[in-house]
Amino acid sequence: MHQSEPFAGEEVDESGPSVESKNQEERITARRLRIAARNEAETRQELGEDSQGKEDVQEETRKSQKEVEKSKRHMTKLQSDGLELVTNIQVAVDARESDRRTELEEACRLRREKLENEAKSSQEKFEEITHKWTDAKMKQTPLDLRDALNSQQQLCEQILADKNKLISELQQELKASDDRFVKDLKRQAKDIDLLIERMEEQISSLKKSYREDLQQIEVLYCHLQPTV
Repeated sequence: MHQSEPFAGEEVDESGPSVESKNQEERITARRLRIAARNEAETRQELGEDSQGKEDVQEETRKSQKEVEKSKRHMTKLQSDGLELVTNIQVAVDARESDRRTELEEACRLRREKLENEAKSSQEKFEEITHKWTDAKMKQTPLDLRDALNSQQQLCEQILADKNKLISELQQELKASDDRFVKDLKRQAKDIDLLIERMEEQISSLKKSYREDLQQIEVLYCHLQPTV
């Protein structure tokens, strides 16, 4: 009779019943024990492979989850960096606007002070002219009267010169204000263009990163799917 080979992983107990025994019951018992050992070996092998498969799935799942978390951190950083670039423009614009308002307030203060000083000076000269008219009426000789009139004329000319000077200064300030307004408009247009450019770059960068990260995640899940 041909002796059956032991199954892989099966251990043959030489001290137990033998299939070559002359006793029939012993041979039957030996065959039953060998079949049981073979079945047990097959079960152990199947369980081992199934456990390895689960470990592989778990490892791939961990990799996928890590990639998703990495993608989230990456996108969050991109959004934060993009927001900072846009915010920097707004901060610069706000700073310039604050400086402009400060300059305007200072210019208004100086202009009011100048107008008040000029009005005070004119009033003093006008009072001096009025007082000298009273003195001129008391002059007895034509020469004294002529000198008094010349003095009055000089005071009047001084008042007019001061007024003309003030008008000229105000006109120059007005022109400078107009030039500054045009310059501010051009600067604001550049700021808007720069803001739009940075926003477009940010959108493009985010789209590209979204696509790349999504592709990487899809590759991992596609690699995981057949295993599942």
